[in-house]
Amino acid sequence: MTVEKHWSMTPKDIKRIILVCKNCGATIGYKPQQWKYVPVKCSNCPADVGEMHPASADYTYLNVLRETLAKAIQNENPFFEVRFEFDDGEDDGEGT
Repeated sequence: MTVEKHWSMTPKDIKRIILVCKNCGATIGYKPQQWKYVPVKCSNCPADVGEMHPASADYTYLNVLRETLAKAIQNENPFFEVRFEFDDGEDDGEGT
């Protein structure tokens, strides 16, 4: 008999979206229902670091994620329930 652990969640289970600056490591968190915009720069980094262009792929996918999460959370009667599965962090012995 094999016992397996599975961790899953729905969009409604998400408590906070955390964006981490790849330059300085600073974080900013949003509750999904209150995430109204995608920041274009880190408020912790100096001005000469630059900013993310609104036409960039990074900005686009973050904005799509923001909009999609808001819609998924608001949908009271979805045809499919969307779940995200996570690794439990333990080595399953199968390698990588």
